[in-house]
Amino acid sequence: MGRCIFCLLLGLTALYSCSKKEKEVQLPLGVWEKVTDFPDVSHPGSVAFVLNNIIFIGAGTLWAKDFYAYTPSTNQWTKIADLPRGRSQALGFSLQGKGYVLAGRDSTGDLNDFWEYDPAQNAWTHLPDFPGPPRTSATVLTLGNKAYLGTGWTHLAGSGAQMQLSDWWEYDPLTKTWTRKTDFPGGPCSFAAGIGLGAKAYLGLAGPGLSPGRQWWEYDPALDKWKQLADCPGTPRYGAGIFVLKDKIYAGNGSKGLGADPKYYIYDWWEYDKVKDRWRAVASSPQLRAVGVSFSIGDAGYWGLGFDDSMGDVRDIWRFKLE
Repeated sequence: MGRCIFCLLLGLTALYSCSKKEKEVQLPLGVWEKVTDFPDVSHPGSVAFVLNNIIFIGAGTLWAKDFYAYTPSTNQWTKIADLPRGRSQALGFSLQGKGYVLAGRDSTGDLNDFWEYDPAQNAWTHLPDFPGPPRTSATVLTLGNKAYLGTGWTHLAGSGAQMQLSDWWEYDPLTKTWTRKTDFPGGPCSFAAGIGLGAKAYLGLAGPGLSPGRQWWEYDPALDKWKQLADCPGTPRYGAGIFVLKDKIYAGNGSKGLGADPKYYIYDWWEYDKVKDRWRAVASSPQLRAVGVSFSIGDAGYWGLGFDDSMGDVRDIWRFKLE
């Protein structure tokens, strides 16, 4: 009898240990921590780019021109030269040691002017205009030594009506030229999440059309072809944050509707494995947010500014690490 009780206790202990271990494996991946707030008033619709492990953020609502540089190693902000023409809901990216800002909107309407920032000179240079339709709420990403831009909203000349776009463009900084590529097959959309990883680009989490979305597509620049991948299993959204860490894509937050109603905003974040074409949940953000700025440096991803559910425009920034 004593031996039976001992075996039963041993079995229960093993079962508990397995159950505990299984729960530990299923704990959300990653940790969020707050860093120093953006030093100016909040600018929803800001742009960001990274140069030499320094983050540059500027522009935004009310046609802001101001730009700041953030150094993660010191957790400090520094004011840099203003963008010559302020704007909101523009696009920012970096290539070959230079930062770029284009498109967006100011008091005159949609824009297609194009600016290059040289950190060595702390100066902006006006480049030839982007040849596609002027736009807001579009997506830009970098892949290798080129940038890719597409989707967003444009106002039709003379009518005041808006139209969503599905066009896709490639920028070569060596020749300073834009080339039209195969349109995004997910349909016209805006506030999509896009990023480059390896030899491919990835775009989705918006639309098609005015709807929030879960769609996810891969673009091969060598073939100029798109391929549909596994949908994100989370809530359909747009205005999500996105960054890359250790050959995985992390995307989340965003909104599932227009307006400031808290029920529209989303906490969850997801990891995408391009090799397995598979999503899995990671640690949710501690702050609701949409249409912010996101980027990665080293082993950390960053997500901040934008709109939040209750406070409106926000200027806090959070760092995500795989700990």
